[in-house]
Amino acid sequence: MNYPESIEQITIQKKVEAFELASTWIPGIKILQQVEPAKNLFICERGIQRYGLSQGFFKHLPTKEFKSLVFDADSPETCLLAVSERNFGNYPETRIFLQRQKRNKNLPMELVIVKYLNFDSNGVPLLSLTQILPLPFQPWASTKVNRIIHEISFKKQNREKFKQLSTRNKEVLSHMTCCTKAEDISELLGISVNTVNTHKKKIKDLLVLEGSCEVVWYGLAFDLLKF
Repeated sequence: MNYPESIEQITIQKKVEAFELASTWIPGIKILQQVEPAKNLFICERGIQRYGLSQGFFKHLPTKEFKSLVFDADSPETCLLAVSERNFGNYPETRIFLQRQKRNKNLPMELVIVKYLNFDSNGVPLLSLTQILPLPFQPWASTKVNRIIHEISFKKQNREKFKQLSTRNKEVLSHMTCCTKAEDISELLGISVNTVNTHKKKIKDLLVLEGSCEVVWYGLAFDLLKF
């Protein structure tokens, strides 16, 4: 017995069909997915060529493999640049990421735009569109963007350790990132040199610091450097 499709299913199917027709003139790689339950619906021809996937194989690609091959928002190699306002269901309509490419060293970065296309009556998204744009940066820009990615990656990997620091620890660390001497930190914060050194030891133990270079990376990643 054939049961009638729900309005949501019909809406999704119409979106997929319309998107298939429009995908050739939308720039970049386009991927359409159902949010809940998670399901791959469509990847454009550029994506098929880029990742070596047939349309049928893509539709059965597990989430873990998709994240490894195409895009993982939580990866240390991914930087969240912007988020649109959230709807009444508390979901952002659009998120913009910068991710380090895995496949093409000549184009080291990709701009990734993830946009929700449909929401149900509770504000929960039904479909998501992922648009991936490889970016051929100018030589001077590539180095700077790589540094930003490194900072974001460092922050993701060390966030839990940084959370262990007290407010005073962070104040001392902010001066350490500028190579300020203990005597000068003592004067700036109004505490004794011994107290400063106690904080420095605590910071090094909690962050498992192995050298001054890591101190600077904490300053950059967690915006502690004061210029």
